[in-house]
Amino acid sequence: MSEKSHRNWIPRLVLAVAISFLAGCSTIGEQSYIKVRPKTEVVRTTTSFSGALRCMDDLFVTHQVQGVPITTIGIPDTTGQVRTGVRDMLITTVSKMSERSGAFRYIDWEYENKELQVLFQQVRDEDKAAYQASYENPRFYIRGAITQFDKNVADRRAGGGLSGQYEDYTGDLVADYNMNASVVSLDLNIGDIRTRNIVPGLSSNNSLAIDRRGGAMAGALSNEDLGLTFDFESVDAEGMHLAVRTLVELGAIESLGKMTRVPYWQCLQVEETAPGVQRELHDWWEDMSADERQRFAENGLVANGYLAGPADGTPDPASREAIARYQAENDLVVSGRANFELYKHLIGSDRAISAGPPMTLAASKAAPDLEKDAVDVREPVQIDLFTDRGAEPTFSPMETIRTHIQVSGHAYVYCYYQEGSGNVMQVYPNRFQNEGYISAGEIITVPGRSAGFSIRAEWPGTEEEMLCVASDREITTYLPRQMQVRDLTPMPVASIDELATIFAEIDMTGLSQARMPVIVAAE
Repeated sequence: MSEKSHRNWIPRLVLAVAISFLAGCSTIGEQSYIKVRPKTEVVRTTTSFSGALRCMDDLFVTHQVQGVPITTIGIPDTTGQVRTGVRDMLITTVSKMSERSGAFRYIDWEYENKELQVLFQQVRDEDKAAYQASYENPRFYIRGAITQFDKNVADRRAGGGLSGQYEDYTGDLVADYNMNASVVSLDLNIGDIRTRNIVPGLSSNNSLAIDRRGGAMAGALSNEDLGLTFDFESVDAEGMHLAVRTLVELGAIESLGKMTRVPYWQCLQVEETAPGVQRELHDWWEDMSADERQRFAENGLVANGYLAGPADGTPDPASREAIARYQAENDLVVSGRANFELYKHLIGSDRAISAGPPMTLAASKAAPDLEKDAVDVREPVQIDLFTDRGAEPTFSPMETIRTHIQVSGHAYVYCYYQEGSGNVMQVYPNRFQNEGYISAGEIITVPGRSAGFSIRAEWPGTEEEMLCVASDREITTYLPRQMQVRDLTPMPVASIDELATIFAEIDMTGLSQARMPVIVAAE
């Protein structure tokens, strides 16, 4: 091998490897069409809590939780960024927790199709007696929302490059690595349908970080006759929708576990000695009456073979003797009475035992009134819109406009503002005031004092307008998908009149509307 050929073999080898790499990635001068079939079989969706859902199902069997009717009225994405079917994810989750136990019966109250509404009514009218005898209104409803989505809360990047020259050849090599994380949060609460109160202590708020990692490499090699470049990129990202499903499952386990008073923490692999679990148990114990405590203890003793059933909730010599024996054999302080230590020990037992009635408000223990609580009986609320200058205000150009909203009954309220330019935007709920549910008599000011935006009279000599709609359900989930845009963003509607008509068609019986003209004075 000559000296010159010895000097040139290294760059030629690099060039040959690069050409081979590119040849495997593209074809020059022709196109190839290949029919590709899926090479992966369809698989079931599995999240981190799939096993926990089966565990909850087993717990419901153990604690004799069965046939609890429940419903929900939409779980929207208040951030406008995620766009996923959270309500249907929740329905699937509740179903998975009820496969063996039959713990919950989901009542589908939320139907938007007008023909379905007519059909449901016809079926109920055809057999009114049978319907009244078999239908049981849900006592509880789940409400919630995706309340937070923060992009790039963590962002790290590293990179470097290398360049050089060898005889007639010059080359460059660049590499880059980046990682960022976003956070999504889901809030779930449980309300009592009869009182429309959110039941204290039955809420869940969980957040999940979603990682995205990527790397890239690029290079170039050239001489007088030839130029060659190549690049390679790899991205590994966690799925947003799978992350939301995980949050839904965790939230359902926590909320429904609290509502039915079963030791749900066992399915989340949380120790009973954890401070949060201890507080939860103590709250459950304090919420029970003396009769409920005695009945629970007797049910546990019957399940563990210490007492002959059935339990009647009455302290007598037999039950006191059974309690004392159970306490002695399980290293508890022997008192012969149903106390907190006995309750903690029994609720963690793997024997069938009734956990007691679902936690609710003391004022809500009356028997359900089927006629009153039926889904088709809906009383629209009254909405009042006004400003500090009355219900038909006039503002000078560039003045700030604050609107006060009050409803006569509990309702989900949505407000929209049409500027003098014709743009229509949702101004309530918004990213700074994201509740959207207003109690009877409560006054909400939009924008709020601490809100990060303002509404100004920017178009002299025009009439702007505020529209608010209220319903007993979260009707924005029924808006056409192209109209489900983020708050404070122009909506694809010609006018606020068109938007009012769309809402009226969505909810024909329970919707109420209020409109307030805003006059912008000429300069």
